[in-house]
Amino acid sequence: MALRERLGLSDRDGLVARKQALFRKGLEESKPFLEDTVRLLEELSTLYTLAVVSSSYRSEVEPPLVRARIRQCFQLLITGEDVQNFKPSPEPYLLAAERLGAQRPLVIEDSDAGTASGRAAGFEVLRVSSVENVGREVRERLGI
Repeated sequence: MALRERLGLSDRDGLVARKQALFRKGLEESKPFLEDTVRLLEELSTLYTLAVVSSSYRSEVEPPLVRARIRQCFQLLITGEDVQNFKPSPEPYLLAAERLGAQRPLVIEDSDAGTASGRAAGFEVLRVSSVENVGREVRERLGI
C-alpha cells in the first residue's frame, strides 16, 4: 500500500500499469543487446530456426528485438499472452516446439524458471552464466 500511495495510485491495476510503463521506458533508453549477442543471433539465424520464449508480454519482448534489428532472426515469439501457464511450466517451450515442428530443440536460458521449463518439456538446456558470456558459451556448446 505504501508504494501505491507514493506513486499516487489507488489500485493494483494502476500500480502494474505504472511498473510496465517504467520497464518499457528503461528498455527504450538502453541498448537492448551486446554487439556479440547480436552477431551471434544473426549467425545462428542462418543455421537454425530460432524462437523467443518468454513469460513477459509481447509489448515488452518485441520492441527491443526490433530496435536491435534482430527481430527477423526469430521465426516465432511465444510470450505470456500465448500460454496459460508461465515458466517453470513446460507449456511455453512445448508450444514453441509444436509451432515450429522442432524435433530436438536446444533451449538457451538465463533463469532458474526458464531452465526448469525447458527441462520439464524434455529438451536439452544450456544455462548461460551471464549476459556477457552468452556468445562465448553458445558458440562453445554448438562448436561454431
